[in-house]
Amino acid sequence: MASSCPSFDPDAIVDFWLGEDISSPDANERSTRRWFFRDNPIHAELREPFGGATEAALAGEFDDKGANPRDWLGLLILLDQLQRNAFRDSRQ
Repeated sequence: MASSCPSFDPDAIVDFWLGEDISSPDANERSTRRWFFRDNPIHAELREPFGGATEAALAGEFDDKGANPRDWLGLLILLDQLQRNAFRDSRQ
């Protein structure tokens, strides 16, 4: 893999999207705000840490990933949820 390719860190993706402590009392409220509110400012913040990884995954640069369930979950969240929210209202 070329050094210019963004890294794939499934733990960072899963922890960001689901939260590091999903058992905390306010975890559901935080997740609901992150997942369902269209004008959430977090959507723009997704582009910096995950935008390059999303583009690399779409280009097939992570096709060899997915060796375990956590990797697959990271890819799924990256390609479905993070891409949809990071590039909301754009053609990407």
